[in-house]
Amino acid sequence: MKSLRKEPGERYGSVESLAEDLKRYLDGLPVYARAGSWVYRSRKFLHRNRAAVVAATLALTSLLLFTLSSIRQERITDLQRQEAESEREKAETVADFLADLFEGAGAGGPGDRQPVLAILDRGTRRMKRVPNPHPTVQASLLEASGKAYRRMGFYDRAEPLLVESLTIRRAELGDHHLDTASSLHELGFLRFFQGKLEEGETLMLEALQLRESLAGTDALGVAESLDGLTELDLTAGINNAEDYSRRALAVRSRNLDQDHPAVGHSRARLGGVLVRHGKNVEGLVLLEEGFAAVEKAFGSQDPLTAHIAFDYGFALREVGSYDRAEKLIRLALRGYETSVGPDHPFSAACHGELGNIFLARHDPDSAEAEFRRARQLLTQRVGSDHPWLGALANHLGRACLARGDLECAAVQFRKSRDMVERMMGPESLDASFPMQYQGRIARLKGDLDEAEALLQKARTIRRKYLSESHLNFAHILHDLGRLYLDRGDVDQAEPLLRRALEIRGAGGVRGTLKLASNHLDLAEIEMLRGRHEDAVPLLEQALQGRHRVLGTEHELSLAAAEELEKARALASTPSR
Repeated sequence: MKSLRKEPGERYGSVESLAEDLKRYLDGLPVYARAGSWVYRSRKFLHRNRAAVVAATLALTSLLLFTLSSIRQERITDLQRQEAESEREKAETVADFLADLFEGAGAGGPGDRQPVLAILDRGTRRMKRVPNPHPTVQASLLEASGKAYRRMGFYDRAEPLLVESLTIRRAELGDHHLDTASSLHELGFLRFFQGKLEEGETLMLEALQLRESLAGTDALGVAESLDGLTELDLTAGINNAEDYSRRALAVRSRNLDQDHPAVGHSRARLGGVLVRHGKNVEGLVLLEEGFAAVEKAFGSQDPLTAHIAFDYGFALREVGSYDRAEKLIRLALRGYETSVGPDHPFSAACHGELGNIFLARHDPDSAEAEFRRARQLLTQRVGSDHPWLGALANHLGRACLARGDLECAAVQFRKSRDMVERMMGPESLDASFPMQYQGRIARLKGDLDEAEALLQKARTIRRKYLSESHLNFAHILHDLGRLYLDRGDVDQAEPLLRRALEIRGAGGVRGTLKLASNHLDLAEIEMLRGRHEDAVPLLEQALQGRHRVLGTEHELSLAAAEELEKARALASTPSR
C-alpha cells in the first residue's frame, strides 16, 4: 500500500528501503510502512519476546498481589490496632468511672452494702446526667452497673441499665458482635432472677448461639452462657441442664488447668445438677471435688464458695446427712451475708434450705421460722408475685402438715399451687409438689378418691420431667402406696412401696424419716400377709432411722419400737 500511494513522497524512496521493510516484517519488527501507534509497536514487541514477556508478567503480577496483600494486612492490622485502642479506652473509661465512684466512699462492715449501693446509685445518676460521648463505652458502663445491681439482688434497678446497654450495642455494633452477646446474656440472666423464665431462656440461647458462631464452641464465654442456661433449666424443670453443665465443664477443661477454680466450679455445678436429677452418687463426688477446689482458691467467705456450699448442702440433706448439710448451708449463709448482705435473695434461699433440714429432723416449728424469714426477705426484694414465693408457700404447708394442722397446710398448698400454675403453667414440675401434698391431705381426711386423682395427676406430670429413678418420683410412689394400703388393697400397694424403697436405696438415702416410713409401710403389709418374720428386719431398719433422726425417746421412735416387739413376738410364736 505504501508503494502504491499517489504522492511520490509517501512511497519508498528506493528499492533498498522496500527491501529493508520486508526484512523487518520477516524479522517481526515494526515496518516503516505502517504508522507507529503504541498498540502496534507493543503487539510486535510481545510477538518477538513472548517468553520473556510472560515471565515478566508473572513477576509483575506476583509483585502486585504481594503489594495488595501487604496493603490489606496493614489495613487489618490497623483495624485491629484501632479495636485494641478502643477496648483500652473502654477499659480505662470504666476504670476511671469506678474510681470516681468509690473515691471517698466509707468502708462498711461485713455485709454492709449501703455504701456500695449509694455509690452505684450515684454512678447511675451521673451516667444519665453526663452520658459518655462514645456510645459503646457508655454501653459498657451501663452493663457493669446493671451487673453489679443484679449481683447485689436489686433486680429492678439493674433492668433499665441492662436494657439500655443492649439497645446501644445493637444500634452501634449490630446483632452479630460479642459485646451484643454479652448484653443478651446479662439481660437473660436478670430475667431468670426476676422469674421471667421464658424470656430469660430466649435471650440466653441467643447469646449462646452468637458466642459459638463468633468465638467458637470452645470459648470461655460459651461456658458462661451454658452456666446460665443450666440455672434456668433447673428452675424450670427442663431436661437440658445436665447437657449444658457437661458442656460447660468440657469447655473449661480444654481451656484451663484441671486445678483451676473455674474447672472446680463446673465440676460442682454438674454435681448439683446430677443430684437434682436423681444421680446422687456421681453428683456427690463431683460436689466434694468442686467445693474443695473453690474453697482452697477463694476461701470460705467468697460468693462462689457459698454457691457450691449451698448445692452441696442441698445434696447431703437429700440423702440424710443432716449435720453436714446444716454446716454447709450455714457456711453459705455466712458467705452471702458477708459478701452480698443478709437480705439478699441468696441469703433467703439459705434460710429456706435450713427450714428443709429442720423439717427432715421433724422440727416443724424451727422450719416454719426459717421459711417465714425467707419469705420476708424475698418479698422485700422480688415483690409478692414470684415463683420462688410459690415454692416457699409449699414449704410452709409442709411445716403445717408436720405439726398436724391440716387446715393451715391446705391454705398454703392452695396458695402455692395457684402461684406456680399461673406463673409456670399447670403442667410444670413445680406444680406437682403442692398437688402431691394436697393429695396427702385428702387421704388423711379420708377422701381417698380425691387423693388418688391428685396423686396420679402429680405422678403423670413428674414423669415428663424426671426419670422414674428420681427421689421425687419415689416420694409420689410412696404416697400412692400408702393410699392403697389405707384402702386395704395390699396387692396394689406393695409394688409401689417396694419400688419407692428401691429408688431410695439406689440414691444413697440412709436413715431419713421418709425411708423409715417406707420400711414401716412395707412391714405393715408383711404383717397383714402373716409373714411376721419378714416384717421384723423392716421394722428394725425403721427404728434405726427414727433413732438416728429423733432419738430413742421420741414418741415416733417409741411407737416403732412397740411395733417391732409385736412382730418379734408373733414371729417367735409357733404356727398351729
